[in-house]
Amino acid sequence: NGFGAEGRRSVLPRGFYFLDISLWPSYIFYMKLLTGRITVDSKTVGGKPFFRGTRIPVYVVLEMLANRERSEDIFRAYPNLTEDDLRDALIYARNLAEVPAAPPAAA
Repeated sequence: NGFGAEGRRSVLPRGFYFLDISLWPSYIFYMKLLTGRITVDSKTVGGKPFFRGTRIPVYVVLEMLANRERSEDIFRAYPNLTEDDLRDALIYARNLAEVPAAPPAAA
């Protein structure tokens, strides 16, 4: 809404919106999970991570890889994907596995 915590107008260039600083660490942490062509949009694929420029959810490719499907079969099923996309999917899964199961308790 453009107002800071004290109700004063935030001083931001036109077109920028006020973001509560308390949200920055989790936002920045989440954005580090995304790699290369993987993105998230709440209006696309139900808000699940997908490959930019497609509507292919990352979990579909990860499931195919987990089922030991060959990359050639994945590319046949999804011709828009590249080797870099498969690598990004694995990096995304690795980054996600690094996230703690529960946030640390407040001190």
